[in-house]
Amino acid sequence: MRAFAFAFVVALACGCHSRPRDAKTPDPALDDTGVIYETLGFAAEYQRPYCFGLRPVSTFGRAPVDAPPESSCPVHVRVTDAGVAAETFEPFDPHPAHEDVPAKYRVGSRRVLRVDDGFIVAYAGTFEGEVYWTSEEGDERRPISRARLVGFARAPSGTVLALGVGNARLGRGGVVALDRVRRGEYVPRLVATLPLEPSATAFDDHGRLLTYAQGFVVSIDEAGKVENLHYVARDIGRVSSLARAGNGDVFLGVECGVIRLSTDLGAVREEFWSARSGASGRWTPCEAAQTLVVDRW
Repeated sequence: MRAFAFAFVVALACGCHSRPRDAKTPDPALDDTGVIYETLGFAAEYQRPYCFGLRPVSTFGRAPVDAPPESSCPVHVRVTDAGVAAETFEPFDPHPAHEDVPAKYRVGSRRVLRVDDGFIVAYAGTFEGEVYWTSEEGDERRPISRARLVGFARAPSGTVLALGVGNARLGRGGVVALDRVRRGEYVPRLVATLPLEPSATAFDDHGRLLTYAQGFVVSIDEAGKVENLHYVARDIGRVSSLARAGNGDVFLGVECGVIRLSTDLGAVREEFWSARSGASGRWTPCEAAQTLVVDRW
């Protein structure tokens, strides 16, 4: 564990040096956490899978007993004022300066968080990552880390928390705080190490960071306290997103569906919604994902 913590901190401390791209800053739409969620334009030759658009999730049935199908349609689940909704998972947040996704991160993710003095951008590829700050205008850029950060939360104090995934050899992860020193300068600080490898997704649960790690739904606060909320004993495949409702129910975006975890008289109840067959209790594969070619803005 100490060796992992040391390696993770070393990765955090290594900066990346790239020149800013000359481009105007768009007026992106933001959700309540400050994360940009509009569809991003990529270079014309970049392609991404697409299965279905945003739709409500109104009914859940029994959890399927069969193994999940091969991953081709990961789901992004969210909880809104109108209820639970699901759509095709998009691994790349829009970049404030319209930066194309570098080739080495196209099998990976990009997360973008608005902060008081600009934006924090985090790329995470299969074996490497890059985190930097950029100004509102996109004409300034400063490196923060070379860790693989895959999601953000904002602690009650205002500190930015981020979920980091350890390298493939160690198979672990950790939560770091990005402490603001001055405008554009953020220093990573290790808050908690995770003994299990987390999925590449995080959710801001009122200032606590939620993630899924090898069957465990865990919550981590700014002080580094790790709390286990649920445990899923069977194989549910890749968890691409998660969300939590006000009543404590946890929703996991999985292959072509959503799993709901709720507590009933102290026991965890698992229920499932399929994007293909609703509350049938069957893990029906989605149609073959269409491949969209999205032009640059």
